[in-house]
Amino acid sequence: MASIGASTMHKVKKTGGPKKNVAPKSMTSMMGKTGTGLKKRTVVKKVGGKAAASRRGSVAPPLSPATLTNPTIIAALKDKDSSAQKEQIVDYVRQALGEQPSVGAALGKPRAASTTRDRAAAAADVAVATKVL
Repeated sequence: MASIGASTMHKVKKTGGPKKNVAPKSMTSMMGKTGTGLKKRTVVKKVGGKAAASRRGSVAPPLSPATLTNPTIIAALKDKDSSAQKEQIVDYVRQALGEQPSVGAALGKPRAASTTRDRAAAAADVAVATKVL
């Protein structure tokens, strides 16, 4: 008895019907009306049902700070001593990374998960704080 493994090749004869004689197409029908051969097609990439003008995500959206928007708030940050400034900036960095703020004000309160918008606003707060300090 013969053993059959994964590398065994079997020859199978084709048992199709008779070959059909197909008339060749004329040259004008193959080349189109222009006579230049294949027609050029423009490919438009669609994103969300709309034609995309450029690649998605090629330009970052502008950042706007969440808390350091007012000159009085910025002045209050400048007036704090260096350890309080450092703690405030560390809180902004933690929020930018998606973590909870430091132990203190928001310890016992439930908090929603951070979103991309929240993290971007905290990163803008860090940028404003580093610019003014």
